[in-house]
Amino acid sequence: MRPYRGRMVAGTLFGILFAASQASLMMVVGLVLNVVFAGDAEAGKELSKNVPKLLMPVWEFLQVKLVGAAGTQGRAALALAVLAIPFVMTLRGICSYLNIYLMNWSAVRTIADLRLAVFENLQNLSLKFFSTARTGELISRTTTDTDKIGRAHV
Repeated sequence: MRPYRGRMVAGTLFGILFAASQASLMMVVGLVLNVVFAGDAEAGKELSKNVPKLLMPVWEFLQVKLVGAAGTQGRAALALAVLAIPFVMTLRGICSYLNIYLMNWSAVRTIADLRLAVFENLQNLSLKFFSTARTGELISRTTTDTDKIGRAHV
């Protein structure tokens, strides 16, 4: 597993980001429902108070861009809130894909390395070992046992 540590760590980080985006999605959908069903576009002004300080520069930049297009600050904030849903969904999908891909890639490569090590070990055994060992059992050890290890992580 050591050679694939970087991909494994990256896969774990994307898993954490996926979990965070899952929670963000629920918060964003709840926020949008509250704003959209509040009845007026001015309810969007209240959104600025709930934006985390880390995201405030992005929020202000997008709001300025949308103010010119939408006309009022309330509508711009409402549009930003609604656009947050597809953004979070896209982020969630990317994080999920990278998490699954990187973790499975690491697992498959590790199992392949293990099979190679078992096979190399078999190649270095004496002829006396092969005269007493059964062929089917050796094949089972190189393929089935390593396959069981690979399925144990699922």
